[in-house]
Amino acid sequence: MKTKQTVTIGMGLMVALASCRHDNAAPASKAAEVATAPTAPTPTPTPTTGAQAAAAEEPTGVPGSSNMHGVAQVLAAVKQEAATRAQVKVPTDAVFAALQSAGIELGHRKQVYAALVGAQYCEAAGAPGIAVSVCEYRSAEAAAKGMESAGAKFKAMAPSVMRTRNDSTVLTVNRAPAAGPNSVDPATQIIKVFSTLGGRA
Repeated sequence: MKTKQTVTIGMGLMVALASCRHDNAAPASKAAEVATAPTAPTPTPTPTTGAQAAAAEEPTGVPGSSNMHGVAQVLAAVKQEAATRAQVKVPTDAVFAALQSAGIELGHRKQVYAALVGAQYCEAAGAPGIAVSVCEYRSAEAAAKGMESAGAKFKAMAPSVMRTRNDSTVLTVNRAPAAGPNSVDPATQIIKVFSTLGGRA
């Protein structure tokens, strides 16, 4: 650059102009070093999955818990199943009462989600090594279809399950393997009692 420039543009710019008069072997100015210094890469935002976005948008139920909307829906459905329960030939109350009379203690029973197996109303109870559920259907035909569907759906999850039907009611027994060859299988006793209800011999 020429040195006969007569316009004064400030001390800072004069320093920069003076540095331009050095040849290529001279070290670069501080300003040049700053200008050419590599900058840190900008972090790439982590993509948000569809499940994460849905969870962030869905309402929550209990304080401190997230995504309780599905649970609330199931609880509402169970309540509706109890309210719209139709009369059947072999109700759950009769089944559990008969089992208790036969000396089969299963503990406290509770209502469970019936729509999972296509039923209108279900109750379940259990004891160490055994679990029993009783489901009421609107017809014997619906019960037969529900039992077949449940068998196909849950076969891999519970291969030792036994199911039987009495009119429009289906009994499901899931038990642990027998303790020994001479032990009494409670599932056999439960099914025998169930089969005698509702006028069946």
